[in-house]
Amino acid sequence: MHLPGILILVLGQLLLGCATIEVPVCESCDNQLEPANARDDEDLLHFRMLQVSAGLVPKEHASGRNRVEMRQHVTSRHSALQWLVQQAETKFLPFAAAVLLPHALAFLAAHFIMSRRSGQAVEVLHEKKEAPKSLSYIIERAGPMWLIHMLGIFSFATGAPSVEYLYLNYFARQSHPDIDCATQMAAAPCAESVMKCLKLQIIRGFALPLVQFIVGPALGALSDAFGRKPAILVIRSCLLISTTGTIAVAWFSVPIWIDFCLGFFTMIPWGAVPFAWYMDRMDHAPSIVYAVSLIEGSCIVCAAMGTALGTVLSSKMAILVEFLGRVVTLCIAVFFLPESLPAEKRMPFCWSSLMPTAAFQVLFQSPLVEKLSAISIINSFHWAGYYTMFGRFLQSSMAWTRLNSYQGGLAEHISQLDHVPLYPLWCPFCSA
Repeated sequence: MHLPGILILVLGQLLLGCATIEVPVCESCDNQLEPANARDDEDLLHFRMLQVSAGLVPKEHASGRNRVEMRQHVTSRHSALQWLVQQAETKFLPFAAAVLLPHALAFLAAHFIMSRRSGQAVEVLHEKKEAPKSLSYIIERAGPMWLIHMLGIFSFATGAPSVEYLYLNYFARQSHPDIDCATQMAAAPCAESVMKCLKLQIIRGFALPLVQFIVGPALGALSDAFGRKPAILVIRSCLLISTTGTIAVAWFSVPIWIDFCLGFFTMIPWGAVPFAWYMDRMDHAPSIVYAVSLIEGSCIVCAAMGTALGTVLSSKMAILVEFLGRVVTLCIAVFFLPESLPAEKRMPFCWSSLMPTAAFQVLFQSPLVEKLSAISIINSFHWAGYYTMFGRFLQSSMAWTRLNSYQGGLAEHISQLDHVPLYPLWCPFCSA
């Protein structure tokens, strides 16, 4: 013990002896060692300071309050740490496994494929650089299909988030008829319905590549032989059939299985033939990139507008808007969409071209195409699994309501607006 401490202890003992004070020890009280003959408050305060300084008060009594406070502080810190660990186990780890890990693996695989040297020189075409034509030219050539895509994306974004909650309500209301999962996702019946909806979504997930593998090449072969417009009409009709089942469930309370069965019509590949239509119509190669970029950017804007509209509409009205959008786009395709593939450029039709494997050789025509095909396959593989699980994860783990779905979709669309091309917008009358 240090010398000042010893001196303080001796001085305290002398003072205690002179005062002849009895020091009681009581575990239940905080005011130990009260002086019997303290004249005033100043002497009492001085006496207590000497007691504490000399170490006469037992630590378990003198620091009782401090120990209790420290114990409470440690307990609160332990509870906070335990809560953080629990949140990490229930939310971050599934999020990392469902979102971060698949994207990271896909990126590493794509980087490895593109960095591999195939041993074959890739021919690079050095074409003469030309400026794209004016915005009026792009609208004239691509206008009808452009309008179809904007209206289709707008109506789809308005109604699609509401469809998920039709299925959740269908299963939840079997035991609780008055529940609405669109606003009560934290309720137990809605949380239990998530797994049932996930099973249906997994069935669709397995059926989607099968349908596209069978229908996609055949649809492309038919469009090469008979023109793009008939194939586009088939695509728009299939989308309308599927939405008809959805609106029947929402407005007329038909069984949800009607929509589930008709939903397989939406699995038809709807992007390849319209893209070929754009390629046919844009006979000026430098304008194709800007045209496709403009179309994609405008569709993102329309998706954001449709999602914003869905936040203020009820589920039934949002699905009605999607149905009307499908009807309008089909009418535009029937009455206003021109044929893009001239008769002299069409391929002779043969039944063998309907085989799913007939066009596989296109994917291996060059080393660069092989790499791009591999990257597309990897992207489709992990993206399909991500979208299958991520939405259900939000609904079950975070009580993701219908409004949350629209708000999340709106934020996603807004974040995509940074790549909208500006050249045709600030120079609408420039031409080559």
